[in-house]
Amino acid sequence: MTQPDSLRILTPRLLLRDFVAEDWPAVHAYVSDPEVVRYLMFPPQSEDGTRQYVARMMGYVLEQPRTRFYLAIVRQQEGDVIGNINLACSGGELGEAQQGSFSYQLRRNVWGRALPPRQCGRSCSLALKRSSCIGSATLPTRPTMRRCG
Repeated sequence: MTQPDSLRILTPRLLLRDFVAEDWPAVHAYVSDPEVVRYLMFPPQSEDGTRQYVARMMGYVLEQPRTRFYLAIVRQQEGDVIGNINLACSGGELGEAQQGSFSYQLRRNVWGRALPPRQCGRSCSLALKRSSCIGSATLPTRPTMRRCG
């Protein structure tokens, strides 16, 4: 079941959408892989850790204003979750400049062929339009976009 303010971005091959609780086994397939999380700020996750991680990502949908977008990357043809794309906005308190960040995680078996740069750019742009970061976030660089796919 999708939440009332859920975000769905449809591309020719992919659906980028908010997470649902039933996604945890697919998420566990990549967040438990030591190579996928090698440079991240958390170790490979247990099943309980993955369930908590998905619950946290689902909770960001309820924030007002919404400043974090953790979207499941779903291959349309296969219907499977292969990763996530994350956009976040921070700062702006006490006169600070707002800053945007972008990251993604993909199952290892789809590295280099899952998310073309056009979809990365489209997801960034659509999510930023719905956030309070419009105009203040720095979008990913071309090299980062190339690494997406």
